[in-house]
Amino acid sequence: MLADLDLDVDWTDGQVASAFTGGSVTNVQMSSGTGPLQPVAGTLTVLPNAPATPNLIARVSNTIPLPIGGSAQVDTGTMLVSLSGQLSANGETADAIIGLNGTFFGPGAAAALGPAVGVLANSSSVGTGGLLDNGSLSGTFYVER
Repeated sequence: MLADLDLDVDWTDGQVASAFTGGSVTNVQMSSGTGPLQPVAGTLTVLPNAPATPNLIARVSNTIPLPIGGSAQVDTGTMLVSLSGQLSANGETADAIIGLNGTFFGPGAAAALGPAVGVLANSSSVGTGGLLDNGSLSGTFYVER
């Protein structure tokens, strides 16, 4: 799966509520197996924050001792967001849900990178091997400001 990812974030350090105010996966292209990428219609949108699909951003600050003396503060951050919707191609439609779980990097958390995992559910094409057959999605996502 290849697609455009757009995430809207409003986050304050220590925030408990979902920091994701919106977002979408659009311009989806997929292949079944080793075949060429094919355009897929549909948009996935950020799911509301819920226990089964938490959307969060977390930051941890650590002060570490330096081998030459003194110390330095190191900040690390992570994100988790789920998106869902329907995708259509070749006369078939499947429900899709994708979870993105990544680590921030760069100055001021300028980008995030991590695994993207998801599921396609299509009761009309079970076992047919079609582009939108029941199955799992896995890969890597990258997003930057």
